[in-house]
Amino acid sequence: MRTVYKYPLDHPVTEYELPADCKILCIHEQDSTVMVWVELETESKAPITVKRFTIVGTGREIPRGSQYVGTAFIDLMVWHVYKHENGKKEKTT
Repeated sequence: MRTVYKYPLDHPVTEYELPADCKILCIHEQDSTVMVWVELETESKAPITVKRFTIVGTGREIPRGSQYVGTAFIDLMVWHVYKHENGKKEKTT
C-alpha cells in the first residue's frame, strides 16, 4: 500500500532507515519543528537504506555528497535540508 509518512528532523542531523525506493515529497515546518514527508510502499521489497538528513542554516557549509531536499521557515530562521544516503541495511521481516 502506498502511504505518506512524516518524520521530524532534529538539528543538525537525523537518520532514518527507509526503503531505497521511497520518495521524499516535501520539507515543511509543523509546530516549530522541521518535518519531512515521505511516500513509500509499505510492502516494498526494496532494500532498506539509511537516509541522513542534515539541517543547514543559510550561509553555512553544505555536507559534501548531499542532495538538496527542501527549505523550512521557522519564525525568522530559514533552514535548508540536505539528504545523504549512508548505504544499505539488511531488511528484516
